[in-house]
Amino acid sequence: HHVIAALGKLGTEAVADVVAPFVKDDDVEVRVRAIEAIGAVGATKHRVRIVQLLGSDRWEVVRAALEALGRIGGPVSLEVLKPILAGDDLVLKGVAQRSLKQLLGPEKWSELTEVTIRKTLTEPAREHLDRARALAAEKKNREALSELRKSIRHRKRWDAYALQGTIYLETRELDRAARAFQRALRLEPDEPHSSSKLAVCHLLSGRPDLAEPLLEKILRLPGCPREIATFARRTLGRLGPGVRKG
Repeated sequence: HHVIAALGKLGTEAVADVVAPFVKDDDVEVRVRAIEAIGAVGATKHRVRIVQLLGSDRWEVVRAALEALGRIGGPVSLEVLKPILAGDDLVLKGVAQRSLKQLLGPEKWSELTEVTIRKTLTEPAREHLDRARALAAEKKNREALSELRKSIRHRKRWDAYALQGTIYLETRELDRAARAFQRALRLEPDEPHSSSKLAVCHLLSGRPDLAEPLLEKILRLPGCPREIATFARRTLGRLGPGVRKG
């Protein structure tokens, strides 16, 4: 391995070609020095060979491969780095992040970081929403509403408002239900379930004039579930003409 390390310091493509077969040597130290030599040269022709080493069961080999990729440059699929970036090894994760930054360049790295931050912020919203759904299924409405408020504080999601509205509708808190469904529809205007339930709120509140345009809109929605379209059609038939006020 001392010989390979010395060759790596020469920094030529020819050296990379000579040491490349040694990245699969039985001696881990030899493998690491060969990887480092290829990285030092920046030999792009051996990129695929280095990428394959990311799946190694030897920690030293994976780390050396990550560092070499950062020097060699891209393109490298993000998919091959995801298991390491999502793993528990903080050292390898840090090396992978540095290499990825070098592979992507400052601008794309900044974009990726912003997306990651946004995703991190939205995850708690999803967790609270999932808890709320489980609680609502058990008819634990108060606890479900508490989880929904937490979810909405993290991120305003249409499905969180829709579940909130459904719970209020079941408990006949019609004004609160209507406000929740209206918020859901502001975020997802063509969502048929929220539209139909908001129409129900208006009907139960004695305002068929507000329900009618919602029901008509439902019938125009592409891909509307059959049971919702049937409900809208039958309800409009029962309402008859001239339900709008003024």
